[in-house]
Amino acid sequence: MASPKISHFALLVFPQFEVLDAFGPTEVLHGIGHPMVNPKGGDIRLSVIGPSLEPVSTGPAKGDPSPLKSRVAQTIVPTHTYDDPPQDVDVLIVPGGFGAGPKALWGGAWEPEGLEGVVKFLRGVYPGLKHLLSMFWISFFGGAWVQQAM
Repeated sequence: MASPKISHFALLVFPQFEVLDAFGPTEVLHGIGHPMVNPKGGDIRLSVIGPSLEPVSTGPAKGDPSPLKSRVAQTIVPTHTYDDPPQDVDVLIVPGGFGAGPKALWGGAWEPEGLEGVVKFLRGVYPGLKHLLSMFWISFFGGAWVQQAM
């Protein structure tokens, strides 16, 4: 029996997501989606799901109580929102990062604004997911954050 084809990937982003957790896997997709590497690479699709269609930053979020904040940040523009996600996603990539919430990660008192939207999205989409790829931060330190959503 042939394995089902996996071609539609989606990246979940939220303010203060960990850039390496998000862009490491998408760099692999960039490679396997290239026709010189994979003749069927044109079938690979990537959707980016965020709180809105506005750019999402890895930089400090509003209200972040950390006394030290990086001046360097990356942004990505979502193609879809939590409220209007793409259909037929084969693999959902969930990065970690400080945006997962210090409270979830190590019991701090502060949580980023909008975190409940991520949890609500994951709760709604998880039962129908074929594959969930959670990265190091979220898997190791913030596993409870993803489990809270399940």
